Amino acid sequence: MPRTRRYIRAKRPFELDLRVREGLPFACKLLIHLLISSALARAQRDSKVIVCHYLWQGNHLHMLIIPLDAEQCVNFYQDLQKKITDAMKRILGVSRLALWEGDPVLAEILDCEAAIQRIAYYYANPTDADLVNTIEEYPGLSSWDDFNNAALEVHAVQSHEVPWIRLPSIPRLKSLYLSDSQDRALTAALIEKNKKKTHALSIQPHAWMAAFNITDSEEVGALRERIIYEVRVLEENCPVLAGVYT
Repeated sequence: MPRTRRYIRAKRPFELDLRVREGLPFACKLLIHLLISSALARAQRDSKVIVCHYLWQGNHLHMLIIPLDAEQCVNFYQDLQKKITDAMKRILGVSRLALWEGDPVLAEILDCEAAIQRIAYYYANPTDADLVNTIEEYPGLSSWDDFNNAALEVHAVQSHEVPWIRLPSIPRLKSLYLSDSQDRALTAALIEKNKKKTHALSIQPHAWMAAFNITDSEEVGALRERIIYEVRVLEENCPVLAGVYT
């Protein structure tokens, strides 16, 4: 039976969720952070989508994006999945790896309130999973700092230069259990080997607001504070609310 064709509206906010089949491959290690950041920056390099928010946990990703073109949006998340899979294959020393569970979930966020609640949920997710008490304590990869540090302008950009990690430079790990010193050494070696070519990983935390005609800096600031407030509410009540959100 053919798959249902996705209807992706350009310049509207969408939630992108990716999940793995099994295990926790996205460990909170510097090496994994580097490989994911490199894959994300490489997939985003030709402005397929605007990335607003993201949070990676051990086995899944929550991301809020703005597609600029329907076909390019599909190319973006397929490219991201492929690049991460290829990097994981190098680490594991395998030629085949069925990493992802089913199709990506891509759902349009239809109103401002829904966007606020979903973004707050992303950042409260580590607390809901009983990993940390607050998002500030979470050692995994997220756009929380970019969100807090971005200027109060709807198109404010937080940009980071990330090395393009070539596959041949990624070593097979002798053990999946890396000490902190091993993690730092492997990460530093990969950066050194791939320092000649970088891509900008650009985050626009407030860009989604333009879809709902919010552009005034005071309104942007008020919505940012509202999201932070909702994060704190969820963090305080996560044991009670566990399982409410998918």
